[in-house]
Amino acid sequence: MQTPASMDVVILCGGRGTRLGALTARTPKPLLPVNGEPFLVRRLRALRAEGARRILLAVQYLAPQFHEFARAYAKEFPELAVVEEPM
Repeated sequence: MQTPASMDVVILCGGRGTRLGALTARTPKPLLPVNGEPFLVRRLRALRAEGARRILLAVQYLAPQFHEFARAYAKEFPELAVVEEPM
């Protein structure tokens, strides 16, 4: 059996988050702030606590923001990668 540290983790971040209305018009749902930081940071920290190291974000909607996020958090999550999906 593989442990989280021995496999890649993929987080699907491609949706538009339409049920959140205006909140996601300019910001993808995973990047919305919760207690002053993006919700996605909480998920990444939880995965890291489970032993995961390499995490792939599959993105589409507002993809440049995820690239910016990955750059901003590169020190905390050095094995974070963003993969753009065409649709």
